[in-house]
Amino acid sequence: MIKRTLYFGNAAYLSVKNKQLCIKKSGDNPEEHTIPIEDIGIVIADHQQVTITHSVITQLQENNSVIVWC
Repeated sequence: MIKRTLYFGNAAYLSVKNKQLCIKKSGDNPEEHTIPIEDIGIVIADHQQVTITHSVITQLQENNSVIVWC
């Protein structure tokens, strides 16, 4: 199965709930999305205000995913 690449170029808060990555975007339209952890291959954090909780990092490591900090 092809893994997903997630790019965050704007402020976002990343957390985990029920083995799903919860993405909360800030701004004019606050949105919340969820993506299964097992579908993620690469996470690219390219903004100073991307917050990633420790549980996200742990779950991604257990899934052999890559985190790239820019």
